[in-house]
Amino acid sequence: MTAALVMLSFAATTNLCAQPMPLGGGVDIPLTFSGTATVEGIDDMRSPIDTIHAGFTQKIGTPYILSLIGAASAMTFPEAALLVLDVTGDDGGAPGDVWAVDSQGPELDVTSAGYLTITTDPDGLAVFRGDSNSANGSESYKGAYIAVITFTGNNGNAFNFTGLTNETYSRSKPAKNGNQKLTDTITITAVGDGTINGSNAAFSATVKGTGSSIVNNNGP
Repeated sequence: MTAALVMLSFAATTNLCAQPMPLGGGVDIPLTFSGTATVEGIDDMRSPIDTIHAGFTQKIGTPYILSLIGAASAMTFPEAALLVLDVTGDDGGAPGDVWAVDSQGPELDVTSAGYLTITTDPDGLAVFRGDSNSANGSESYKGAYIAVITFTGNNGNAFNFTGLTNETYSRSKPAKNGNQKLTDTITITAVGDGTINGSNAAFSATVKGTGSSIVNNNGP
């Protein structure tokens, strides 16, 4: 999977008209992180008046997270690098791992390396609505469930987000040549806490992504 081809990295083995489930579109999803961390200021530890000074706000976007991973892993990621949710597991890691990806292909499985994990529907209580057509293999679903995002770096950088995920995924009816288009879109709206450079921080974040692919179940 490369950054340029990430939308086409689906292995054509997904079951037709399966029961709806999180990440049921079966396509890898490039992710965009955006958010802020409100970081606690310095406690001057003076007496008789002890003052905790105003802190600062840190933007938490994809480049910032990649910079933290780079610092922890001693890797340098190019400016155009992406974080991709490898739904299918076709990059050699487990399905659901997050990869740092550039134009040359996968660079680092940041989940198996212990840096960034996204857990979807940890309690198995996802709610979906939609329909599937057993005659032509098409389907369309919308759902909502909880996701948990955990980051662990070094130098006192760590956080844990929990939030609501809204997902829409579909499989088109086959074209004349048998091709079907798969799409999957997720939006996670989350809050959490952790530390930035060792200082306490409160976080709010949104994670968005859309993946798509073309499969042909008539065979090669």
